[in-house]
Amino acid sequence: MITHRLCASATARNSLQGMAITGLRRYDQGMTASTVAGRPAVQESFGAELRRWRERRRVSQLELALRAGTTQRHLSFVENGRSVPGREMVVRLAESLDLPLRERNELLLRAGYAPAYPEAPSARRTCMPCARRSRPSSQATSPTQR
Repeated sequence: MITHRLCASATARNSLQGMAITGLRRYDQGMTASTVAGRPAVQESFGAELRRWRERRRVSQLELALRAGTTQRHLSFVENGRSVPGREMVVRLAESLDLPLRERNELLLRAGYAPAYPEAPSARRTCMPCARRSRPSSQATSPTQR
């Protein structure tokens, strides 16, 4: 039984070493360091975007953490990509920064979550040919009116 435990720990150690070697190979092949560490690059863009909005609003990490109901340390980890925030945390952070709904959706998307706020139909962009087709016929110009 003791031999079995030693073998299991040696196997675990070997697999961890193999994972480290595989990670180094991936890094050499041009992947980012965050991918090697097991964190997706999406989290880096979320953290950078969150920091950009926080600095734009001139709010410190401590102040934002207090508003959102978390710790300054956790917020720092989120901004640096060391921690992955939950959906509720992303929504609370966006609300604490008083972001417009469209920007809140963008922040949710960057964190890897589906948008929470519907986009208003008037805010959608339509191309000019589509807009002309949807115009009522009374407003359309006919060749006799010219």
